[in-house]
Amino acid sequence: MMSAPLYRNPAIRVFPLDSDVRDEMVLCEIPHRDRAPTRYALPAKLLTFLDCFDGTRETSDILRTIDPQEIGVPQTADLDRLVSELLVPRGFLLSSTDDGAVAQAPTSEPRSNRRSPLYLRIPLLRSRILLPIVSVFRPMFRRSIAIPILVLIAGSHLVFYASILPQYSLEGTGLRTDATIQALLLVFLGGLIHEIGHATAGACYGCRRLEIGCGLYLYLVVLYTDLSEAWRLPRRQRAVVDLAGIYFQAAFVALLPIIHAFTGWTAPLSCFLISDLLIAASLNPFLRLDGYWLLSDAFGILNLRTASLAFLHFIKARLTLRGDRRAQMPWSLSRRSMVVLGIYVVFGTGFFAYLTVVLAKRLAMTLIQTYPHVVRDFLGMFADRPGDSAHPWTLALDIAWRGLVVIWISFIAFHMSRRLIRRLRQSFGVSRGLLSWSVRGGK
Repeated sequence: MMSAPLYRNPAIRVFPLDSDVRDEMVLCEIPHRDRAPTRYALPAKLLTFLDCFDGTRETSDILRTIDPQEIGVPQTADLDRLVSELLVPRGFLLSSTDDGAVAQAPTSEPRSNRRSPLYLRIPLLRSRILLPIVSVFRPMFRRSIAIPILVLIAGSHLVFYASILPQYSLEGTGLRTDATIQALLLVFLGGLIHEIGHATAGACYGCRRLEIGCGLYLYLVVLYTDLSEAWRLPRRQRAVVDLAGIYFQAAFVALLPIIHAFTGWTAPLSCFLISDLLIAASLNPFLRLDGYWLLSDAFGILNLRTASLAFLHFIKARLTLRGDRRAQMPWSLSRRSMVVLGIYVVFGTGFFAYLTVVLAKRLAMTLIQTYPHVVRDFLGMFADRPGDSAHPWTLALDIAWRGLVVIWISFIAFHMSRRLIRRLRQSFGVSRGLLSWSVRGGK
């Protein structure tokens, strides 16, 4: 229990949140002195609860006057946890000092509460530079321009896969070092245009705090677009933002066969094929890519990952003998969304199980099994073993990258396992209805 009186943070900004949750939800933005605001979704009825804290009464006195059922928690003890473990640490409630000075909101969220899927973020383009750039691309969302672009995209794909690809061979062209580097540079340019598409759509709907950067997601180096302000938008507009990146990238890809036809340059053809594979991968709904956000926005399921864990906890409580058969989902979703969430959980579990097998068995174990042979060959060179003709620097580089890959995969596996275990151990009461996002949209 807090000793000093608490009061609602006056700097909190509240917006309506369009979702499929039957209880009204709101989006709360908590500002910070040194970084972008943190955004949370929570039931609107909790705002009334926050208003009870005026800085003049002790928390214990306030909780005695509140009916826990009205807030959606079983008992007063859960209200106390809601205050001490969530509302205070996350800056919804502030504490007055003895001299009456206003306490400042926390400058950073507790590490365990962060929701960014990226391990590292390196900004490349910020709002000051991005806003003039996206203003140039705004006309691409006009119907009179978008329809011809979509026709061009469809036509270029038909020509490429029906005519160009059967005659195009990677041998001697796409696998040459120079052609590979050129193709990868074009792929990077297409990825950057993909992110500009997200930013342009967000700007069209009023988002002003934009950022494109590079980060680490799982074991991949990815580009991302910070579109946190998109949570203020209706679901239909959020879905447009989700698809805008693919739209822009596909428009860029549609120009590549034309470039090849006029120049004979083969790198655009490799880029076309790689970019299509990346676009298909971005629609994967089980990783936090475009498909994940599109599914979340289309059905109004807030934070699919957390909702999936809550669904598993709910099913476990209903099926096990020791489980609480009165357990309910923390959000009252429609029947349609519950069916979608159930299907998502089934296929998502299978996907992550398969991904774990691939990483652990086919990649990590293969590297671990072959690692001693590589080290032996490297040491054998210094023993002047006959038949060792490989350059020592080549073997040293081979040892280095294999070791780094094994270390990185081990780190990812440990991190994901620890996070999963921690979340499965948590209870999914009303407190789990407080969800935060720091990065959405982008790859």
